[in-house]
Amino acid sequence: MSRLLVLTYFLGLIALQLRAQAAKENLRPPALGSRGMVATAHPLATLAGQKILAEGGNAIDAIVAAAAALNAVEPFMSGTGGVGYMLFYSASENRTRSLIFGGWVPKNFDPEKVRDITRFDDGAGHAGRLEGIGPRTVALPGNVAGWDRALRDYGTMPLSKVFESAIRYLDEGVPVTEYDQAVRNSPKGRTTSRGCCDFPEKRWLSL
Repeated sequence: MSRLLVLTYFLGLIALQLRAQAAKENLRPPALGSRGMVATAHPLATLAGQKILAEGGNAIDAIVAAAAALNAVEPFMSGTGGVGYMLFYSASENRTRSLIFGGWVPKNFDPEKVRDITRFDDGAGHAGRLEGIGPRTVALPGNVAGWDRALRDYGTMPLSKVFESAIRYLDEGVPVTEYDQAVRNSPKGRTTSRGCCDFPEKRWLSL
């Protein structure tokens, strides 16, 4: 056996040992990419963003596609009924841009009317700090308007294109993970009987 083959063999053993150690310690190898990268809280949303990049879209197109897909795969965390913020660097303009969409309240909003609004511990360390649920929630949704503005200003694709993955996930369904099930079964979750019984019109959102 030549020295080169012996060296290759031992390097292979070392690599296997390192991978085994990383798996044992629950470590993840670094993610590498040369033409773009997408990271979200759900692999299917990440895939939606990657698909847009592969089809020639830019970073803004991919961001909106991934955000919209999150609405389908984890509706208890992300959705078109929420608000958002975008901070990005435009290389062509050589400047950093920010976009805040949503969170506004009606002009005639009276804070005294929600001073006694119900607050609760959601199980994620937000005890007593979350807004109540139902019609007395005061912030207006702004995600769709924000996504549309970002695409019009800096994207290369229309909403109809970047929404394709999200629409497909909603039409065909997606796998339910153990985490998804735990959230839906949580007695303190927003999709449980607490929110649905108080406001029956919300029941269909939890199905």
